Amino acid sequence: RRVYYAILDSAGRGHFKPSQSQVMKHFISLHQKIDQIMHDLETRQDFAEEPTDRCPYCDGYGNIIDEKGARLCECAKKEVIRFEIEQARIPKHYHEHTLQNFESNSSMLKGAQQKALSYIANYSLENHKGLYIYGPTGAGKTHISIGILKGLIERGFDGVFYNIVDLLDTIRATYDPQHPLDEKNRLEIELNRQIFVLDDFGVQKTSSWVQDRLYALINRRYQDCKTIIITSNMTLHDLELQVDKRLSSRIIEMCEEIEIVADDYRKRTRPTYHDSRGLLPMRHTRKR
Repeated sequence: RRVYYAILDSAGRGHFKPSQSQVMKHFISLHQKIDQIMHDLETRQDFAEEPTDRCPYCDGYGNIIDEKGARLCECAKKEVIRFEIEQARIPKHYHEHTLQNFESNSSMLKGAQQKALSYIANYSLENHKGLYIYGPTGAGKTHISIGILKGLIERGFDGVFYNIVDLLDTIRATYDPQHPLDEKNRLEIELNRQIFVLDDFGVQKTSSWVQDRLYALINRRYQDCKTIIITSNMTLHDLELQVDKRLSSRIIEMCEEIEIVADDYRKRTRPTYHDSRGLLPMRHTRKR
């Protein structure tokens, strides 16, 4: 009826009575226009359907305002933590490594794991003493140090991870006049983060330049009351014998020790080996 009267109105407010075929023609035309309008609305980005996986607490806004006041929602906190961990330069191989999935199959490893967890729980800007984590190759020192770094980031502190060889190569590259300024600035920001994990200390080639750069890094952190976490194959006694006295003295003063004594962690987490007349063939075990 509405279509009929609309046609009458458009034809001159009832001066003639349209035929049934004319009504149907106009009706079909109107129906096509409506279909086109609906299609246009459905394809417009600003009319897209609302996401159904919004946070039930903040409705996707990232903050909560109630009788307790305004505060950041847990979903936003998780996103911040995820971003900070991405910016911490943790190697891809260790992306899933945490203290919780550290393989502590001996009392020594369990003790190291508990010390690391306690360190995270008690860390603060006032209680910021660092760690010197040492033990043989493959004992799990890097896993422990990354687990600590992630745990501290989850508590709201910022930090970064560097293998010592990569760090020295990065510093050396900044001496090139053609080195991008933004990369120099990024390195400066990373060197000033609250937590700095320096992995594999002791594998670097010794030279006066290396000693000076490392002392400058560690002494600066000492003066700024910032944390250094070091992993190494050397005991602190070996450290005193092999590196510059200024450097070893600063490290000993700034860090508490965590010793890790264990079999090679990498061999413990891959297919087993057996010895046969000096040969070490791999024995594969496949799940069926």
